[in-house]
Amino acid sequence: MYHFGYHMVYTILFVDHKTNFEQILRFQPFEFIRKYEECMKIKGLQPIISVTSGDGILDYKLLLAELTAAVRELKRISKK
Repeated sequence: MYHFGYHMVYTILFVDHKTNFEQILRFQPFEFIRKYEECMKIKGLQPIISVTSGDGILDYKLLLAELTAAVRELKRISKK
């Protein structure tokens, strides 16, 4: 089990003192991740997760692209 969410919430609260926990609860999922990315960049650190920037160790957009390519390749191979 991964606890990225705890790390992300802590990072936002630690870096952005204008954002409180109740505001974080109202964030949409991608808004939450982008806010986390922004806070990590302010501290000069690489985010664990990113949405589309490619800056994170795990980037959602890149992950989807790789999965799509793998599925296409699997389909191509299975047709032979």
